[in-house]
Amino acid sequence: MQAQLDQLRGMLAPDGYELDWRQTAPDTIDLEVRAGEQACVECLVPKNVLAEIANGLLAGEGVHVGNVTYPVEDAHHAVGR
Repeated sequence: MQAQLDQLRGMLAPDGYELDWRQTAPDTIDLEVRAGEQACVECLVPKNVLAEIANGLLAGEGVHVGNVTYPVEDAHHAVGR
């Protein structure tokens, strides 16, 4: 699982974002995206897209994404948009 999350971190890093995660249940992890000083706001995909990407990377690991937290919550990044 760590390798897949490191891959996701690598996808976010060029746009100035950092990724943290925590396991909230045996089969669930929550993701937290933090913005660096030079973060590209327009580059960050909506939360549901990031969750889909993460779930794809984690397929076969026995875990899925529960909640995704972004540095700024707005309509563009709301789950389901």
